[in-house]
Amino acid sequence: MKEINIQKYILGEDASLADALKIINKNEIFKIALIINKKKKLIGTIVDGDIRRALLNNKSLDSKVVFSMKKNPI
Repeated sequence: MKEINIQKYILGEDASLADALKIINKNEIFKIALIINKKKKLIGTIVDGDIRRALLNNKSLDSKVVFSMKKNPI
């Protein structure tokens, strides 16, 4: 099995929805972005459906991912 470089899926908590879209679109295998805080702890995940819902709720692509991510990922 091929080793996965998780670094290309990671975004900081200050990233925008547009940043998340770029990460999700760039990755062909897993369509997800992992959100970490300043201590490098995983605090959430975001997928394209979360971004679509945010846009439908009048958020802009400049909005922070922390307001639209799924918290407490398993």
